[in-house]
Amino acid sequence: MKIKILETQDIEFVSNKRCQNNVSKITGRNRRTFLPYIELKNKFKDHEIDFVDDKRRADCYFVGWGSVVNTQLEYEQSVASGVEFLKSLDKPFYFFDTNDSVMLHGIFDVFKQCPGLKYFKSHYYRDLSLYTKPTSFGRYWWPLVPELEYKLSNNDVELLNSKIALSNTNWIYNSGMTYNPSNIDIINYKYDAICLVGISNTHSNYKKEISKYYNDYRLNIFKTLKNLEKYNFNILTSERSGKLDANSYAQVCLESKIMISPHGFGEINSRELDAINYGNVICKGDIRHIVTNPDLFHDDTCIFYKDDLSDFEDKLVDGIQNFNNHKIKIKNIRNRLDYALSMFITDTVQSISDKK
Repeated sequence: MKIKILETQDIEFVSNKRCQNNVSKITGRNRRTFLPYIELKNKFKDHEIDFVDDKRRADCYFVGWGSVVNTQLEYEQSVASGVEFLKSLDKPFYFFDTNDSVMLHGIFDVFKQCPGLKYFKSHYYRDLSLYTKPTSFGRYWWPLVPELEYKLSNNDVELLNSKIALSNTNWIYNSGMTYNPSNIDIINYKYDAICLVGISNTHSNYKKEISKYYNDYRLNIFKTLKNLEKYNFNILTSERSGKLDANSYAQVCLESKIMISPHGFGEINSRELDAINYGNVICKGDIRHIVTNPDLFHDDTCIFYKDDLSDFEDKLVDGIQNFNNHKIKIKNIRNRLDYALSMFITDTVQSISDKK
């Protein structure tokens, strides 16, 4: 099979605007989506999958979500533009939605009007019926009136179920095709836990106020951590440290037992690869209701807390006080990542060839 990956050029960011020949589609995201395929294209040839540069030689296309989303347009205009793009394709295509959230807003809305061979997604609800229920969780590119929050119809879910498959390219894959884990047996810990996350301003280019979902959640984490002063733990937050340069950040991570990783727009982030690299036990919201690959997050690999933070303090206190019992989670998650990376090509070939 010969495959042409479409629109992987980088987009230049200028004053928080995406600019490239006056095109606002976020095709730069496509490059991150397809980076593992691009880097390993020679190995795919052993499985009779050849990534070609010339569209004329291709049997089909890989299309990334960045090709059908234009956040500078209103929602309806962006969807219409995306549908027009898909309808213009002259060959069958596999569609990749690897945005960092389980949400489908503005992306599946395009695909369902012009379905491709498959809808590859980096992670999604294990129970697809959850998509029929409105939620404020996840990445929304356009504002939503509360009573009209985004949800799928039963027919949408039926189509999604017939097309969806794992892309094998979540944040961990896109950032971690190679990683260099530290030796966790020789660490002198300075910090019991760290929580180094940002607080964002309104994304003007998304025309979306994000403080309630994005910032408030993180501020509540910081508030809870302040309440732990009674335990005399040494917990470093970005409220205390400010923004660290790369070297300082790496040193802090190396000296910490636990990395607290609250969600942003998405459920999985590159910070968790840092934790795996530097040897921190990951403490994050429970995502076992989500399917993803690499499938790293389990009871034996990280400390879960409820998304409403009702048990966050108890779980973190236990993690710190009984750290020696939790430290094995670092080796467990590294073993899972090693296995997943070794299976990337096999899993991808299976996903492409599987007749769903």
